Amino acid sequence: MLINGGIADIVTNVAAYGFSSQSIANVKAAGTALGAQVQRLVNAGAKHVLLAGVYPLGLSPYGAASGQVTNLTNITLDFNNALKLSVVDLGYNVLYLDSSNYYSNVYYTPTNYAPLNNSTTIACTTVLVTECTPATITPGYDYNTLLYASGFYFTPTAHRLLGTYGYDQLRNRW
Repeated sequence: MLINGGIADIVTNVAAYGFSSQSIANVKAAGTALGAQVQRLVNAGAKHVLLAGVYPLGLSPYGAASGQVTNLTNITLDFNNALKLSVVDLGYNVLYLDSSNYYSNVYYTPTNYAPLNNSTTIACTTVLVTECTPATITPGYDYNTLLYASGFYFTPTAHRLLGTYGYDQLRNRW
């Protein structure tokens, strides 16, 4: 079973409260709540859970454009740390997939993750990523080589690469 979450929790709280103590407390609570949900799944019989944290949102195109790279990265760490602390005793059943570290590596060295070669250009010209199609890709780019589909979300290629990484981690563990 694969579980991930947290981007919307972070983005929504930052939009509502900025980088205030209230926002940070809410984001930490969201990480803890996701961990509690994982605990409920394990208690209900889930044997193998792959739990992915949030990548550093400061590295996103939105983060770069906002000028809040450090703040977005730090609040991402707040979420991930709360999540990890809440599942620390579930190691037999839960494998934490460090998507933060993984996507940081991809961001800084995209050519090491073929076919990616660009970690800053947004693939979609549409506002909603759900409306993105091959006809609405940023002119002059092949979306298969881009990391980001939108300001926050990844392209199908980036998701496949994370999936392969996650599968390798699962295979090595279980």
